Amino acid sequence: MRRVPMPAWICQQCGTTFFKRTSKNLPPYKFCSRTCMGDSLRGRVFSPETLKRMSLSKIGKRMGSKSPRWKGGRHIRYERVRKDGTRNAYFRITCTIRKNGRLIPTRRLEHRMIMEQKLGRPLKQPEVVHHINCNPLDNRPENLMLFPNSRAHLDYHLKLENVTSFNLESRILRINSSRRATITR
Repeated sequence: MRRVPMPAWICQQCGTTFFKRTSKNLPPYKFCSRTCMGDSLRGRVFSPETLKRMSLSKIGKRMGSKSPRWKGGRHIRYERVRKDGTRNAYFRITCTIRKNGRLIPTRRLEHRMIMEQKLGRPLKQPEVVHHINCNPLDNRPENLMLFPNSRAHLDYHLKLENVTSFNLESRILRINSSRRATITR
């Protein structure tokens, strides 16, 4: 097999000769490395209008609904599988947040966003949003309830059931005074 000789190029920044293969569709190489390319751009003075156009052309161009892979922004996230085989499923919303002047795509749980809108403030990390009808896909504001932490949420469930032992498929789960669960037959 015959090898095609590589063409020689001269770097516009440092003046060294370098060898690289090129495609018919690509323009000729101007720089020997990214460092030389960056050095050539360093020190250029752009007008404020040009700088603004350059930053706006890149930020958020292919994010969210402008992305070719956009599927609506709302999907179900399966959180965990219970012992009886059912799954806790929650809706997640794709949204963008502004951080340090940049738009960052992120996904957030829909019921937490709805509770934030209802309260008019962002939720603190330990706060727990409870679904009153126990359907995690029903995110109506009147179906959501806020607890300050997971301990208060657990106490609410224990008061709701009003029992400290319950039957799980012929096994009895008892909660001791030390809050340890033991399974007995």
